[in-house]
Amino acid sequence: FWLSAQEVRERLLAAGQIVSVQDISTERIHEVARESGFAQVRRLLRQVLVLSADGPQWRDNVLVERLL
Repeated sequence: FWLSAQEVRERLLAAGQIVSVQDISTERIHEVARESGFAQVRRLLRQVLVLSADGPQWRDNVLVERLL
């Protein structure tokens, strides 16, 4: 959920899913994310989490706001 479209493309290349980065555009990756619902999940997660060196962490006050 935290990778940019460029990073997704690089990982597809490294995994052998595409032959070169020209095989898929970053625009197409964004389109697939929108069509699959992945982009919406990413937006929701980014509202409550922040990525740190230790991994995803709750944003300040998110849990308190949800409890109240």
